[in-house]
Amino acid sequence: MIRKVLLFFLVFVLLVIGGLWIFFSVRNTKSLDAQVHKDSDVLIQVSVDRLLKELVANAIIHPLTYFGSDTSKATEDRTKRINIWEAGWSVPARILFFSTPKDTSVFYSVQKISDIERFRKFALQSLDIHVDSLQDPTDLSYLVSRDKRVALLSHEQSFILSIGVSTRDRRERMEHLLANESGDLVQIGAIANTDFLESKADILYNNLYDSTVVKADFENGKIQLEGMLYSTLWKANARPRKRKLSEHNILNVTLDADLRPLMQKYQSTLENLKIPVDTLQRYFGGYIDMEWKQEDVIQTDTIIAYEMDDNFEMSEKKELREESVPNLQVTVKSSPHLAGYIPEKIFYKFTKRIKGDMIALATAADFQLQEQLVNNDTYFSFVLQHLENEKLLLDRLSIPEQIQKIEMGATYVAPHISSISGQITFTKSEIHSLYQLIR
Repeated sequence: MIRKVLLFFLVFVLLVIGGLWIFFSVRNTKSLDAQVHKDSDVLIQVSVDRLLKELVANAIIHPLTYFGSDTSKATEDRTKRINIWEAGWSVPARILFFSTPKDTSVFYSVQKISDIERFRKFALQSLDIHVDSLQDPTDLSYLVSRDKRVALLSHEQSFILSIGVSTRDRRERMEHLLANESGDLVQIGAIANTDFLESKADILYNNLYDSTVVKADFENGKIQLEGMLYSTLWKANARPRKRKLSEHNILNVTLDADLRPLMQKYQSTLENLKIPVDTLQRYFGGYIDMEWKQEDVIQTDTIIAYEMDDNFEMSEKKELREESVPNLQVTVKSSPHLAGYIPEKIFYKFTKRIKGDMIALATAADFQLQEQLVNNDTYFSFVLQHLENEKLLLDRLSIPEQIQKIEMGATYVAPHISSISGQITFTKSEIHSLYQLIR
């Protein structure tokens, strides 16, 4: 009897495994029908099914975290939100984004709709849009987020999503792509190679023109990044060096590379900031680092105001104002002549200090400048940590509280080729990083 039960259980498990394998195989095959622009210069692939399987496996091991830790408020908020499987969107096994040389700062994705009414409700909720706030409330086919960086255009069967830095109107461009009357959209297999289509990465970035490839894998407690970067905007130092920076800093950034091509490309932007590009190219020594140290510093500003006295005459009034600002230090290898071109106030007041061929600027009035450079494996490094009790440097910069540390590095391979790696560490090491990011 026990043998029969075990045999029945074994057969059942095999049938379930076989059924799931067939289900995901069919979805993967169908996802190859996804359309991208025939002249795409960049492709981004998000492996939905791979991430889904990782989340399910982690939820089985930690059910209380996924299903048993909701507060009443969180549960109430969740019931009000439309679940993605009820959104009227035929979510594929992989979601593909593309950009074109015509608008490289914007990524597009064409998707299928299964229920237009449900989808429009989901889209309005996801983009945080109220119908009464639309210029034309009767037109629900074109929706734009509050910051105008995300736009969505839909009809009965399909929609196109665009995400970009630019805030300009994209409706005309999106209408042209969604209609596809000129045949610009083709199946992904027509332009992507086998390595891209069979990649095991959770998220894959591929520049089809210069062969830059970056992979991101969501794991328990962390996100791993790796790739190969091609760029002519800088020339990495084959034997990189850096200053010794404190490991207790909130932010450490070091760069040892020739940036003259980058300066030349953004010459107009630099000149708008009153930075003479010719002078910068002549005196910059190829090395720069930035530190954001723990504990803010106090800066004092003199505020001049004018008051009208009893005789209706204006009188000047000076007032000292103290402000708590981040403890920042930027150190540059260059000729001392460059110091004369650096303004004393950029966001905050900076104190200048020169030692040898190093120029340092700091928000603290009293600071040390150690000018010695030591050999290093990477020509670029970025470490951001200790964010629990710190205000972020800029108001527009926001990092989810679940993130504990961000590390990035770039290693010299050839003058314009770099190997990059990185890791984003989350507060809970045993819970899948995607769940911590979106919960």
